[in-house]
Amino acid sequence: EEQAANLASFKEGINTLIQTLTSAKTMELLPPGIRMIAKYVAQRSMTYQPTHLRIYVGSFLMLRFINPAIFSPEKFGLLLGNRAPTATARRNLILITKILQNISNDVKTSKKEPYMNNLDEGGVWQKTLYEWFDDLVDVHYNPESVHASLTKSPATVNDLHLLHSLIFQFKDQIASTFTVKSDTKDFNSLLERLGSYANKESFSFLEEGHNRAVRTLLSQRNAEANYLGYINVQKKSKKTSTLVRGILVITAHRIILLAAENGKIGADVHQLQLTKVRSGNPEHFELIFADKAILGICKEADEVMACINRSFNTTFPGMLKDVRFKLEVSPADRLAHLQNTSVGHVGSCDNIVAAYRSICDLYQVDPVEELCWDLDRLFPNETVMDLTRFTQHYLKPLTDIAALPLLHAIGYNRQIKTLKIDDMKFQESTFKGMIEM
Repeated sequence: EEQAANLASFKEGINTLIQTLTSAKTMELLPPGIRMIAKYVAQRSMTYQPTHLRIYVGSFLMLRFINPAIFSPEKFGLLLGNRAPTATARRNLILITKILQNISNDVKTSKKEPYMNNLDEGGVWQKTLYEWFDDLVDVHYNPESVHASLTKSPATVNDLHLLHSLIFQFKDQIASTFTVKSDTKDFNSLLERLGSYANKESFSFLEEGHNRAVRTLLSQRNAEANYLGYINVQKKSKKTSTLVRGILVITAHRIILLAAENGKIGADVHQLQLTKVRSGNPEHFELIFADKAILGICKEADEVMACINRSFNTTFPGMLKDVRFKLEVSPADRLAHLQNTSVGHVGSCDNIVAAYRSICDLYQVDPVEELCWDLDRLFPNETVMDLTRFTQHYLKPLTDIAALPLLHAIGYNRQIKTLKIDDMKFQESTFKGMIEM
């Protein structure tokens, strides 16, 4: 009778523990980083052993985080005064961890400890834990949430300008601290990729109304200006030619021209739509697109063109010369300087994530963050993209809208040589779009 009462009390305690562990409050308090790692474990499980997905996720969580805290609560500050549990209490804690581990590992019986068999009547505990595992890995990558616990407030554009200014002011001292020549070269390449500090120093050189218009534009698009400056835009008609003051904004993906008169957008074109860049002297440039052209006059024409060239070299390092925009610059020494713009190290797999995000911007669709997460973790020597296997674990199938930017990004990629697609339903226009691109 006493044994039955103790067993009932023990089971009630485990039930309470599982209910607390799987509660919405616990999920809310769980660090986003742990959830992202658990999701990655689930994704790898779907690739290699889909039937064991929950077992692998449970093993990761229970073995590495939950059970150690239950077994040794004094080491995690869970007991007053950090006093160690008594021998009897420790024995009970060990039993709890074994039960949780067995439930997580889908172990129904134990020959060594038969008294632990059939404690989970009807599999209620396992069902609750497995549903919790499913909810736990249903998380989308968000850098702000993953690192929220590391910063008291998000970094502002001014913070980035300040950091850039400090690096720029002390670049020589920083470079002198490197003992390996390759590190110094990489550092200088990164500075080159950051672009001219003079144009990123601050928005303060802009007039008040223009300052507000540019800040609003960049904030709405969650973008940063790689180049920002006033230019005179040449407007041509059949009989006359006039100069109109404008504000040129170059982001990672777009070239935007604002009218200085009213702050309205006069041109907003993706850089992939650029067909030619032409310049006859260091104060004139012409950006030619499929359906329009921007004729600009400013003292930083070379910097404008270098910024655009840097963006292409960074985002599409594998783009063939006959596909990308043409540079027509004279004298020849200016052209050589622009073509040799260094971007240093780019992202994994020919920077395919940056290319995918850029093309999503071209089509005005939101990138699939789950896809970006996986693309960023392709093996360095990956040459075959098995799209079906790559996305089979996604909660929602990859749609035509999401697939087209990816197919285009693969088309520009030097590393991916083969694309395999099985049992995925795409419209004919999706593949035609890739061929036309």
